[in-house]
Amino acid sequence: MRTKRTWFTVTMALLVAGALVMAFDGAALAQKARSGDDGGGPEAMAPRGGPPPWAAGGGWGPGGMRPPGPPPGFMLPSDDDFERAGASDAQRDKIGDIRDAAMREMIRKEADVRIAEIDLRKLVEADKPDRAAVEEAIERIGALRTMMQKTQTLAMLDARDVLTPEQRAKLEKARRSGPHPPEPR
Repeated sequence: MRTKRTWFTVTMALLVAGALVMAFDGAALAQKARSGDDGGGPEAMAPRGGPPPWAAGGGWGPGGMRPPGPPPGFMLPSDDDFERAGASDAQRDKIGDIRDAAMREMIRKEADVRIAEIDLRKLVEADKPDRAAVEEAIERIGALRTMMQKTQTLAMLDARDVLTPEQRAKLEKARRSGPHPPEPR
């Protein structure tokens, strides 16, 4: 029961932290626009050739650009963590398959989100934006992000199911004690 509560608490903390980051980022951008910096309009807030940050879907980094690789927050424990928990080679291989499948799905969904953000930008920048189409595009982006969260969470649960209760307890204890440097091989 405690492990379920811990997973729930961690997931909720990550969701709240993400919402706060997006809220503060949006407030800072709105303040900059109101202050008259660079003309103060949405065009001034947009990096050349890119969407305005408020239409970029909460990207991170300059101008909402995302670094290559999986979206942040995809945190299955490392192979070393599973090894320290006493997972067998067969268990680690199965968990590796789960991780690979989830990563492939996350990367596909992230690409779909980015394409949907481009579509949203075009809708918003139209001379007379169709509000219904804008709302639909926003809903699509939200649905894709929900699917990403489900993929991530279900992959974590699937990986946990591969382990014995004793291995899960060791893994949880290792996670609570903080990061460990990789062991020399």
